[in-house]
Amino acid sequence: MPYASRGGERGYAYASSWSMPVIETFDLLTPKFSGGLDSYWSRNIFKLHSEYLGILPLLFAFIAVFRRWKDRNVKFFTFSFAGAMLMAWGSNTPFYYIPYYLFPSATYTVSVSPSSFRTKISVGSNPWSPAEP
Repeated sequence: MPYASRGGERGYAYASSWSMPVIETFDLLTPKFSGGLDSYWSRNIFKLHSEYLGILPLLFAFIAVFRRWKDRNVKFFTFSFAGAMLMAWGSNTPFYYIPYYLFPSATYTVSVSPSSFRTKISVGSNPWSPAEP
């Protein structure tokens, strides 16, 4: 499979070519911050997806982090959110070198930015309910 789209290793530049620019992190708060298909203005050539999450889920997650930090689930989902954001930013941060060289499957991946759905899973799974007695 060396001629398939994901069949061969093409290097770090190829694997991180669709990294989410850090400025597009504001797309979590506002829809279409970086534009849509016909008005996209950021670093990548075009964008077919949205990272929009909404202000309320992020606000509730932020409150949960400060009110229930000692809960192990809150810590887990907070760190998974941070890790997912670092992975989505890809080559825009120096962190992406670590998983690229550590995990063998990262050398075949080019869709770094669309995988930012992991941040939504982390925020949506964060335990916001009051502490049980």
